Amino acid sequence: MAEFILAIDPSINKTGWSLFDLDKRSLRSYGTWSTGGTSKDNLVDRMETLRKIIREVEFPGGRNIIHIVIEFPDSWVRKGKKGAGANNVSNLLKLSFAAGWYAGKLPEILSYVGVVKSTRTVQVSEWKGRDSKAKTEQMIRGLFGGRLPNKMNDHEADSIGLALWCEARMRLERAIV
Repeated sequence: MAEFILAIDPSINKTGWSLFDLDKRSLRSYGTWSTGGTSKDNLVDRMETLRKIIREVEFPGGRNIIHIVIEFPDSWVRKGKKGAGANNVSNLLKLSFAAGWYAGKLPEILSYVGVVKSTRTVQVSEWKGRDSKAKTEQMIRGLFGGRLPNKMNDHEADSIGLALWCEARMRLERAIV
């Protein structure tokens, strides 16, 4: 059985994902899921649309062991920031809902490709501190050199960074036990 990390960087309209092969210690694939909705669309309907889209992640044949890691928003709102991303209380609640939806639904959705061994949510500040998405993308490009296409977006970069963080964390946890 192959073992993978599926890392998720949720947002209200687009979600970055990456698939990391633990056995080969390599990035297998990454991308963005989009519901095509707007922030005014029903969030529950958009999450259900994602249920259909998620099946596009290409796992190798056979049964797999999957570890899911999902970025969860920090529960604070910066004063003076209005309307921007997770700095808006309404968006923070929607983003928290989306992260929780992934944590609850992905094991069922992915049952066709294997067994979900673990699901964890990780706050942004835990895995990357206060680094911006642009800084994370720059770091990921530096780590992978020219092996990533130029079209990688910030959600994809965050999901790759989260997968790498999770892989290092899992190695550490296994070494301690």
